[in-house]
Amino acid sequence: MTLTVSLRERLREGIQTFLWSLKAERGLLGINLVACLVLFPLMTGMQLSHVREGVQNATIDWYQYNGSSALLVQGMAAAAIELLLILVLIGTLFSYMHSRRALDLLHAVPVGRVPMLLGRWGTSLVVVLLPLFVGCVLNDAVVAANGLAAQAGCTVGLFAKLALPLFAALSFSIFVCVCCGNTFNTILSIIVINLCWPMLLWLSNALLCNILPGFVDDSSALLQAASLPATLFSPGGAALLAPYLLISGEQGASAGGTLLYWLLFGVLVLVAAAVLYRRRKSESAESSFAFPVPKLVIQFLVSTAAALLGGMVLANVYPNLCLQGIALGGLLTFLLLEVIFSRGFHTMKKMLPALGIFVGAWVLVILCVTNDVTGFVTNVPQAADVSSVEVGEFGTTYYMTDVKEVDGRMTGSSHPVPAKVTEESEIQALANAHRSIADDFVSTHKPYTYGIINRTDHPLSLTYHLKNGKTLTRIYYAGSSAHTNENFVRITDLAEVRQSVFAMTLLEPEDLQSVYIFSRNAQTKAQSKKYTLTASEALELQQAILADEDVLKPYTSLFTGKDEKTADDYIEIDTTSNITPKAGSKLEKTLGTTEPVSFGTLNEELPPEAVHLRAFLKEKGILK
Repeated sequence: MTLTVSLRERLREGIQTFLWSLKAERGLLGINLVACLVLFPLMTGMQLSHVREGVQNATIDWYQYNGSSALLVQGMAAAAIELLLILVLIGTLFSYMHSRRALDLLHAVPVGRVPMLLGRWGTSLVVVLLPLFVGCVLNDAVVAANGLAAQAGCTVGLFAKLALPLFAALSFSIFVCVCCGNTFNTILSIIVINLCWPMLLWLSNALLCNILPGFVDDSSALLQAASLPATLFSPGGAALLAPYLLISGEQGASAGGTLLYWLLFGVLVLVAAAVLYRRRKSESAESSFAFPVPKLVIQFLVSTAAALLGGMVLANVYPNLCLQGIALGGLLTFLLLEVIFSRGFHTMKKMLPALGIFVGAWVLVILCVTNDVTGFVTNVPQAADVSSVEVGEFGTTYYMTDVKEVDGRMTGSSHPVPAKVTEESEIQALANAHRSIADDFVSTHKPYTYGIINRTDHPLSLTYHLKNGKTLTRIYYAGSSAHTNENFVRITDLAEVRQSVFAMTLLEPEDLQSVYIFSRNAQTKAQSKKYTLTASEALELQQAILADEDVLKPYTSLFTGKDEKTADDYIEIDTTSNITPKAGSKLEKTLGTTEPVSFGTLNEELPPEAVHLRAFLKEKGILK
């Protein structure tokens, strides 16, 4: 019975705290509401009105507001405003934790610590999310009123994407507030942690792709936060990038998993904040940190990011100074944070063991990376375990899917024709060449250092699709080791790789409609009129190109170790508008689809040494 009364009393205290603090923050609530109304319904109304004026007030049901840059900018601006508001609320509702006088006064009030904390947290959540929700709902009403009723739920969808990361950001900020002893350290720690985690991943990626042979530069994906790890401990970053994920179409399990993570993250850090607040000593107010562990975590995280940044900055100027840059950046940042957090060096002696652990951990990581203890460089799949391999970075032929005709123009999604190796013998030959590249790096460059990867030359990427459903990707650059170039040639000489640039040989003869010749000589016009091909003539043309494949190769973007050539003349071949790859055909195996595709017009160089191709064109009267 006593427990029941106690719980009811605590609930009453929490509600009273919530109502009192909400009344105190009604000014911020109003300001946020005005900002959201201006940002969403007002700006959207002005934008759609401008679009209507551009088409003389005709219907604009063709306008894709739900995928526009306007919605992206509105979403990111809203996230930035709410994150700034969270910092303001930390200073207005929770700064009492950092003042001994205020803390003693509030703790003397007959309100439990946890109800006091959660009541203020509830107020903060309402101040942050309620105006945003109102703005999004009214924005959808404006969208529907302008004839875009089918897109009217997009802004509420944006709110759903923003709500949980903002909830997590607020809970995390309160957790940091409980751990810190003063408001300055609190604000600094919140900002630093949210910035440093994505930066740490990006810098790690940037350094590894310059040190480990074959490591793929995924910095673009990390900056775009296409995956959850990029913002794992940065709810503020997740909130800022949530609109991008909405526009880019993140759906299904990926979207649901991301939102579930931020829900659990927010709940866990809020519970941790409540538990720590109950144990927090009043004497910790106006000190550096109320608990030592968060301070160490922040110092380690920030110092690690600074170490990587220092190594990268110095290595870009002097590659041999990468290690010195790491040491300098890490140590200076560690000491600087100690001075900032502790207001001087008086606690430095106590920090020496932690500094020793930090240095030791860095030495261990550096040794592991430079000596490749994981076997990353030499990890080449066995041919028997591979279903196919995609060779990339040079394709010149593109095709379109989802083709539609809009205002007399063909539109759709454009894709490069992949150089896909599926034959067992060719997979084995490719794996052997790959293994030779890896062995060459091991014998000439191990232990690996910054700058051994010549990332300015011709790239070649290999993506293995394994039979167990996994993928393995490596990328190499010409000139990086003694035998890299000759192994590149071995790979690009494979028949299935060459098909990616001689794409017309993948098509059925009936898919080739006509051919004509153009000259690059500015003083001459096209050398022929358009010649319509029969199916048998199209087959002859394909055979002529295959017969001249070796002499045409230097005129393609396939790696040959020499500069790509350009002929004075070239041919253009028109293809049918919708080509459906036949099941089991070379085209279906290469593209991986049986859906209709379009190649448009295909080009092929016409050098003097292409005797078979020239003979065919002369026989048909196309070439004089």
